[in-house]
Amino acid sequence: MRRHLQSRIVRLLRQPLIGIAGQHSDVRILPPTRYPYRIYYTIQDDEIVILHIRHTARQEPVDLA
Repeated sequence: MRRHLQSRIVRLLRQPLIGIAGQHSDVRILPPTRYPYRIYYTIQDDEIVILHIRHTARQEPVDLA
């Protein structure tokens, strides 16, 4: 599972806009594929900042930004 998440993050670094827009305007969400984990992130200048990685069975985090 760790390798899968790492590969998703590497893909995210190459294609930062693949995630969907979250509730907060600057937070994006990379939806789960093989494992049920969402990756919450933001784009700041030329960096990707991972805010949270959360199992889909848990509630969405409320204060990411």
